Amino acid sequence: MKTRLFIIFMLYSFVGFSQQLNMPQYDNKAFHFGFNVATNIAQFQVNRSTYFYQIDTLKNVSVQNYPGVGLGGIVSFRLGKYFDLRAIIPQITFSQRDLIYEFDGYTKRNVKVEVESASVSGSVLLKYKSSRHRNVRFYVIAGAYYCHDLATTVDQSRSNTKPVVSLIANTYGYEAGCGLDFYYEFFKFSPEIKISNSVNNALFKDPYIYAGSLNSIFPKMVTISFNFE
Repeated sequence: MKTRLFIIFMLYSFVGFSQQLNMPQYDNKAFHFGFNVATNIAQFQVNRSTYFYQIDTLKNVSVQNYPGVGLGGIVSFRLGKYFDLRAIIPQITFSQRDLIYEFDGYTKRNVKVEVESASVSGSVLLKYKSSRHRNVRFYVIAGAYYCHDLATTVDQSRSNTKPVVSLIANTYGYEAGCGLDFYYEFFKFSPEIKISNSVNNALFKDPYIYAGSLNSIFPKMVTISFNFE
């Protein structure tokens, strides 16, 4: 944590308090192009079904999260002095969550079900920018996204002895976040943190215990991205 704060402080000190105003006409252009590299933590909001409470040996279902990575393109359109419309198309993201099923009874055991995703997504975000302070500006973003999972396992065979929990291929939801624009001599660098929450149920229903014990799964993600424009 201290290291991250130090890096942010150094970036701000180096760019924000520079006497030279970098790219003074940058924000007057109609549009800009760029790309981002990102790291993420993927999560699930899991809701149990009534069937879960009928299974005497199944005591709990929890989620184990892992870090992932992403890469995407950026197109920004100027709407006004303080507003931009940003499109991120496409964003390629790799992520993983595990569902941990805790069983009780004669033999206590945990069953781990891996849920991996390799997705292509697009988002449209409204960006509100503060006034520029030399070479630094704060901003907030909010908007909507659509995601298609290329690694969906809905066609994979499964049974009570072969645990598989699948997500449907297409999900959509909302995003919100904030970041800082740092203006360098030839480009703009923007570290950003963003949350993404699905609003449609991504669970693929099947009659077996692992998916059957769940009523819904809503994918969630926290993303830290580094944007270059």
